[in-house]
This record gives sequence, C-alpha cells and structure tokens, in this order.
Amino acid sequence: MGYATLVPQTGTAAIAIADVDGGRISGLLIDAGPVNSPVLFQIGNPGGPRASHAWNPTSLSDVFFRVGGATPGTATTSLEIDSNDVILDNIWAWRADHGNGVGWTVNVADHGLVINGDNVTALGLFVEHYEQNQVVWKGEHGMTIFYQSELPYDVPSESAWMNGTVDGYSSYSVSDPVRTHVAYGLGVYSFFDQGIDIVEDSDITVPNTEGVTITHAVAVFITGSGSTTHVVDDAGGSVQSGTQTSFLPFYQGAPCERNCPVAPSAPSRLIATYISSDQVDLRWTPSLNPLVRYSVFRSLNPGFTPAAQNQLYSGLTKASFTDTSVNPATYYYSVEALSDEGTSQPSNIASATVPSSGGPISTDVLDINAGGGAIGSWVADEFLAGGTATSTGATINTSLIPNPAPQAVYQTNRFGTFTYTIPGFTANSSFIVDLHFAETFWTMPGQRQFNVLINGNEVLKNFDILAFAGGKNVATVQSFLVTADNTGTITIQFVPGAGDNPQVNGIEIGIPCTANCPVAPNAPMKLTATAGSPNQVNLTWTASTTTGVTYSVFRSQEPGIRPTGADQIASGLPGTSYSDTSANPSTTYYYDVEAFDNGGTSAASNYASVTTPTAGGVITSDVLDINAGGGAVDNWVADEDFSGGTATSTSAAINTSHVANPAPQAVYQTNRFGNFTYTIPGFTAGARYIVDLHFAETFWTAPGQRLFNVLINGNQVLTNYDMFASAGGEFIATVESFAVTADATGTITIQFVPGAADNPQVNGIEIGVGTAAAAQKQ
Repeated sequence: MGYATLVPQTGTAAIAIADVDGGRISGLLIDAGPVNSPVLFQIGNPGGPRASHAWNPTSLSDVFFRVGGATPGTATTSLEIDSNDVILDNIWAWRADHGNGVGWTVNVADHGLVINGDNVTALGLFVEHYEQNQVVWKGEHGMTIFYQSELPYDVPSESAWMNGTVDGYSSYSVSDPVRTHVAYGLGVYSFFDQGIDIVEDSDITVPNTEGVTITHAVAVFITGSGSTTHVVDDAGGSVQSGTQTSFLPFYQGAPCERNCPVAPSAPSRLIATYISSDQVDLRWTPSLNPLVRYSVFRSLNPGFTPAAQNQLYSGLTKASFTDTSVNPATYYYSVEALSDEGTSQPSNIASATVPSSGGPISTDVLDINAGGGAIGSWVADEFLAGGTATSTGATINTSLIPNPAPQAVYQTNRFGTFTYTIPGFTANSSFIVDLHFAETFWTMPGQRQFNVLINGNEVLKNFDILAFAGGKNVATVQSFLVTADNTGTITIQFVPGAGDNPQVNGIEIGIPCTANCPVAPNAPMKLTATAGSPNQVNLTWTASTTTGVTYSVFRSQEPGIRPTGADQIASGLPGTSYSDTSANPSTTYYYDVEAFDNGGTSAASNYASVTTPTAGGVITSDVLDINAGGGAVDNWVADEDFSGGTATSTSAAINTSHVANPAPQAVYQTNRFGNFTYTIPGFTAGARYIVDLHFAETFWTAPGQRLFNVLINGNQVLTNYDMFASAGGEFIATVESFAVTADATGTITIQFVPGAADNPQVNGIEIGVGTAAAAQKQ
C-alpha cells in the first residue's frame, strides 16, 4: 500500500510538533504542496526556549520528503528542528530532478534540513538537489553518521548559485558559532547537467575550531560539467571531468592544541606468501594502536605508493588477508592502519610471485588470429561464438615477447563476451595455450578488466591488459598448461569482469617443450648512469654472461621502476652502453637494463639514477611574464603573442611549494593547450635571456598521459615532457628553465608540439635576465 502521504495545500507545515518529550514519527512521506510552505515538518518552537529531552528524545524514522516529482510544489525548508536531543533515523529529503513540476524556478526549495537544536543525532541522512545548502546545522554537539547528498543538477548559471562571494553552496554546512560537531562517512556528488561550468568551492563547510571534525568524506564528480574545488573548507582535492573522486580521511576545523588525535603507528613486518595459482596470503605485525582497521594495497610496480587507485581491500580488523584475485605475475603489497585519528604510514613493501603454468612451445599445433585473417602460420579467426572483430593501424611494440606473433595479429582482436571451442587435439593430452594481447583502445589501467576460463577453470581474473603490458599498443602474453578434454577439445571462454569487454588478439596452441628448452638469459650488472648534458644521460653496464643477447633500456621518473613497454626507451642493443638523448633538463631519472634472447627476458639489472642539470638559471630581473590562457595578474600580462591552441582554466588550488619563485596562484589555474606557438618580439637581438616555463597538470591523474615537445628558436629543449611526473602529481606547480639567445630580429619563438600523448600545455612564460647555469655560459 506504500507510505501514508501528506500534502499541505495552503502553505502550512504538514506536521508540527512542540518542544516535548518522546515524540515518535515513522513511515511517512511528505510532499510539498501548490502554495510554498516555509517548512514542511517543524519540530520544536522556532526562536523559543528549548528544554532537555536527553532521557526521552523525539525520534523520526523512515520519514521522506519530496519537493516536486510526484506533484508540483514548493517549500523553503523540508525539515526544521528547534528541539534538543532529537534522533533522525533514515531521513530522505529530495528536491526532484525529474517528474512533475520540476525546474529551477518551479520546484523551488532552499534547504532539506535545518537544525537549530543541540545534541541532535542523524543516522542515515540523505538530502539531494536543494538550491542552497542541503543541510544547515546550527546546534551544538551534533552528530551525523552516514550522509549522502547530490548537489542540484539544474543550476542555470554560476551567478544564480553564488553564496555571497563564494562559488556555490556547500551541501553540508555547520554554522560558524558552533564549537562542537562530529560527522562520519559523508559523500557529496555533483552532476551539473546544463552544459555550464558550475563551480562549487567546498562540498562541506565547518567552523574554524578544533571541536568540529569530519571523518571519511568524499567528493564525487558523476558526470556533466563544472567542478568542486574542495571536499571540506579548503582541504581535499578538486573533482571534475577526469578526476572523479577526492577522499579526505580526516578534517579538523583548527589545529588541535590539547588531547589531540594521533594517527596510528604503521603495521610492520609484512610478509606475502604464494599459496596457489589463485591465492597469496598476507600477514603483518599489527599497529601498536587499538581499534584500528587495515587497508591493503597492491601493485605490479615494486616502488609503488599506496593510493586509492591501488587499494585492494579496506576495513580489515585482523592482521592478515588472503588475496584470491591474482594472475600469473609478481605482486607488491603494502598495508596501512586507519582509525578515526588518521592513517598510518605504510608498512614495508612485500612481494609474491604467482608463477605461470605455461612455458615454451616446442611445436605449434594451431595459431588463431583473433578478429583477423590468415597471416603466415596464423589461420583466420575460427571456432568462435560471440564477440565482435575489430582492428587498428597502430604499430604494436612486440620487443618484450620472446617469440611474438606477427605484427598484424596484435592489430586485430575479438572483443565482447565470446567463446572459442577448438577441436581436433589428442584427448587428455597436455598443450601450452598462449593468449596474445595488446590494448589498442584504453589508455589507463583498470579500464578493461575481464576473466578467462579454459575448459571451465578460471585462469585469469580481472585481467588488465594495459597494466600487464605497461602501456597502450604494447604486446603481452599469458601462458597456460592445459589438458584437452575427453573429446580432444580445448574451450576458452572470455567473460566480463570489473571493467568493459574482454579482448584477445591471438591464440597460440602447441606442444610443451620438454628437452633443450630455451631459458631466460642472465641479467646484466653494474649499470651506471652519468649526465652528459641537460638533455643527455650516458649509460654503461656489465654484459650478461649469456652469449648472443641484445639489451633493452628502461627509464622512469619514479623509483622502483617495473620494466614495461611504456618505460622502454631502447631495444635490440648489441653492446653494453647507451646514450639517452631524449632526457629533459633538471629531471631525476631511474634506469635499468634487461638482456633478451629467444629464451625470454632476463631479470632487471640494478637500478641507476641520475639528475640532469638545468638548461637555464636564476632570473634576477623579469622582462616579460605572460599568463598563458589567462588575464593580467600582478606583473603577469594577459595572454599574448600566441597563435593556435585553446585557453582553459580551473578553480583548483595549486601547490606551489616546490617552486623557488612561483608565479601567482592564478597563473597556474589557467593554461593554453593544443598545438601552438608563442612568437614574442621586443628583445635585444643576440642578447641572452632566461626563459622559465611554468606548468601544472590540472586534468590528467597519472604519469604518461600528457607527453609533448617544446622548441625554442627552433632548438628542441623538451622531449615528451611529462609535467605530472616532473611535478610529482596533479595540481602541483613545476618550472623548466632555459638559457636562450634572442634571434636577429629580437624575437624569442616558443613552439609547443604534440609528443607521444595528448596535447601540449603551458601555464606561464617568464622571460628575464639573470644568472645562467655555468654549463650554458658562452
């Protein structure tokens, strides 16, 4: 029969309760009526005295509000509490985003909940789409446990949603006079669907006092346009297209001065133990603090940093964990302890290797080009049911595979949900099945994850081609020892996992090698790296003891490099030295080398690191400062002297602490991107200047997603520059400096041209005179 529904018709409250003991209201639905109600449900006397009801509080359970949607209506506030000690249990207040009577000026409603009483507790509070603050909390000693909110979808313009001079209204607002308030588990979601870049400054706003704390808050950008700058007050990162979530473990309105919370001690002595093809067991020494919970992080990178994108599990109360989602690979694990006081430092990193059940093939029996035609010994796609064939013209890097398929095999694939039922093998005999993959569509780990079963046994779980290969358009192979069934059939099923569609490029089936099988070569040793110039690093190493090998060189801007196709800068080298001439100035690089032959790839050499010198110097007197993509700010002039590209901006705060003499914050919040050139006149012909290029990545969230080149007066000064990697993260400023000579016309020309990924970008151009690096003096 549904809930009893109340709809006031003349602008009154549907229900009003005096400031009394023991009220009990549950199982009600209240709709706004045709005449605006200042409040739909009133508890207590507004502005009047409030008695204590601690021993017999009023409670609301399963009470729901709608403004529009079912019937047209308006109401300024859905629920107002002017009584102490009230308990709210499962309250949903909704200004409709669809249905009858919906529109910014139609179902007008300011607030879902206003609390003026003290000692009010909310357990399960859901407030959505109101036009100002969803919740306004003015009472002392309030507590919320679980809050979910969506900002209004239909904000027509930024000016229509300004809270005075502040961009947008926070969802959860604790008023300034409040001195004590706690909230746990808050999530605020944005979906501005009008095609306008609406900006909200903070999802949650609280007073600047140590008695107010927010524990476990998250901002989520669902889709649409616009952004949210902070999670709570000025803390927490922004969310917008490309950055879907920002999590803030703990926030306190002001630094604590006494009896302050202390983050728990780190767990230690983490050990990872391989148990079986589908299990790795973890155990660790617990944190010294009681009542902590543990989060487990996992990566394929030995030098990884625990973060949201590599969190495997959370909320553990025991000092052990069983990982049953493994594939053949070496995994690296770390654990953190979490409490209401904060998050510990990470534990040590522990690793475990899940071996492949496959191995070398002595003789191929059947090779299938999935999604493609016959090529060499590979037959056209056959024995399949389901899925769709597709192809690419991109070149695939196959240098990390000992016996790769032809290039064309990796350029075609079958995707979707599909099965290969392959007959004709000797019943109950063993075969090696090599599945060949290359990700040719997605650009980030986690975007494609799927499962594979062979003869009913799951052999790959949430397999991520890009993560295993190390990048887009890089080949990788997974090998399995398989027994044909009683009918001589091998059945391979590809079924969806955690992301997008399954995909395979080639299926190679052969006889296992049992004698004189190729083995991987021994690793090279004693790798050294020496900076030869701002753009060159020279590498030398001791040869592998295995004869006839070639070498591949890998480079990263992060320590603990895992050699993959994305990090490979050279392959097929016959000697024991290499000059990396694609280095950028003032950059720390990490290198390793591997030996390669038909037996496979060796273990990595030792790691060698080096920092290249600057190509510029220190500006002591500015000549011209250009705010790329933005207007004039301080001594920085509005964007000028450019051709091409597009201007854009963000309201996110930029960390400038890594820059010795940073530009104003506003410079890093605007940029020009695309393929563009600055042709800047007015300098003294033949004179020396220092050009500082200011950068801050405000869109991408991982290294390798933006790689571009820069030329100054025709000389390439940056090659596949990665501002995210150079800065150390998103929303962090970094500067590259160059000593430059103005040409015969007194012009400095700076070209930004695409490199290996996405568009070039610059935030500011600073040109001055000063002290150039010694290596650059003439």
